[in-house]
Amino acid sequence: MVRISSKLGIFVMALLLMVLPLVAACGGGDDTKDPTPIATADPSPTVEPDPTDEPPPPPDTDEDGIPDAEDNCPDVANADQMDSDEDNIGDECDACPNDQANDYDGDGFCSPEDNCGAVANEDQTDTDGDGDGDACDDCANDADNDADGDGVCGDVDPCPNDATDDTDGDGVCDSDDNCPNTANADQDIAACEG
Repeated sequence: MVRISSKLGIFVMALLLMVLPLVAACGGGDDTKDPTPIATADPSPTVEPDPTDEPPPPPDTDEDGIPDAEDNCPDVANADQMDSDEDNIGDECDACPNDQANDYDGDGFCSPEDNCGAVANEDQTDTDGDGDGDACDDCANDADNDADGDGVCGDVDPCPNDATDDTDGDGVCDSDDNCPNTANADQDIAACEG
């Protein structure tokens, strides 16, 4: 029999000591395997949309069939979307459905009922009955509102129908004065001829 030298024996023994742990780490030569597969994470699972699915309907708070974004009265049902004054506020929720300015002066009266649409006048007083409230009527006591346009209201104008009034100062309005450029209060025609 061949005798192995002690050096060779030490070498073989060292080699075995190095190889055996490697074999053990790889399953140790055992043919049994772990039946659990190694899980791998799918970074982005894809869900295909169902072509029969429809998107949810847009919000319709008042349930009148008109989406809120298009509804001129989103909190009050008004399927007809009537907007008489065309102010983009539906009649059903418009405090002034016939007043596009929606009570511009804030006095609680909508046009056309408000007799001063641009000036607040809660009492709606109209002394001369001309349809213009006193708060915005320059001639609150003159229903004709300075008919002759001379800047003097008819209730205080000595000649309410004559813009030139009394040129000669004789107390007779020019429109009635037989001699408007010559004072003749008695309207004696002789004063005009001389």
